[in-house]
Amino acid sequence: MTAYARRLARTLGLIALAAAVPFMAACQEEPPFQPYEEEVVITNVYAWEGLTSLLSFTRPTHVHFGLSIPNPHDTPISIRNLKYEVRSPSGVVLHTGTVPNPQPQTLGAGEVGVAGRTIDVDAATDPMDIGSIRVTYEVRPSKDAPVWLAGNVTDVQFNALSQQVVVRGTLTNPSRTSTAEVQGVALALLVPNGNVYAYGTGRPVVREIPPGASTLFEVEIHADLPVEDGRIALPGELVVLSWASGISDGVRAPVGYGER
Repeated sequence: MTAYARRLARTLGLIALAAAVPFMAACQEEPPFQPYEEEVVITNVYAWEGLTSLLSFTRPTHVHFGLSIPNPHDTPISIRNLKYEVRSPSGVVLHTGTVPNPQPQTLGAGEVGVAGRTIDVDAATDPMDIGSIRVTYEVRPSKDAPVWLAGNVTDVQFNALSQQVVVRGTLTNPSRTSTAEVQGVALALLVPNGNVYAYGTGRPVVREIPPGASTLFEVEIHADLPVEDGRIALPGELVVLSWASGISDGVRAPVGYGER
C-alpha cells in the first residue's frame, strides 16, 4: 500500500469514527426500561357472571379492572410491559396476562395515566371468587411529556346490542395559534375514594383540531354498570384524558384521582 493510500485509509477511518461517536453516545444516553419498584394491587374489581361456554359448559367470570399509574418522579417517564395476575380472596393466582399500554404511555412529572382491561377468568365460576388483581410494569426516563387537551362529557348511554356504556363528549384545542393532532382519548370512571372503577379508550371524530376549535369523541366502557329508569347510574365521576401533538400550550393535566 502506498503512503497516499495509507493516509486516505486513515482519513476515512477517522471520518467513520467521528460519525459513529454521536450515534454510540445517543444509544448510551437512552436508559433501559427497568421494572417498577412497586406493584399496583386493585381490590375494587368489578366482576359479573358471564355466558355459558359451549366448549367447557361453564360460566367464566367477566372481570373489568382499571388502574391509575402515577409518575412520582421529577422528569417524564415512559411506561410499557404491563402484566396482571388475578387472585382469589386467599391469594391463589387464577389468571395471568398482559394489559394494553396505558393512556398516555408517556407521563410528565407528577402526572397520572390510566390503564385497564376486560377479561374472562375461567377458573372463577362466581364473581365472589375474585379477590384482587396485581399489576406490574416497567418504566424509564423520557424526554417527552404529553400535551393535554380540554375534555368534556356531554352524553352517557347504554348500548344494549354491545352491552357497553357509550360516553360521548368534546375535545377542545386550547392553543390560539397551532393545530392540535389528537394522539389519544381515554376515559376513567372514578369512585368516591379516587380509584379507577372503569376504563375505556376511544377516538375523536376529527384528529386535527384547529386553534380554539373542538371535535366530538366517543368512548365505550365494557362494564356492567347499573341502570335505573333507563339511565346509567354512575357510581362515580367521569374524567376525560386526551393529549395531542403539534401544540405546546396545553391545559393542565387532569388531577384529583389516582389512589393505588
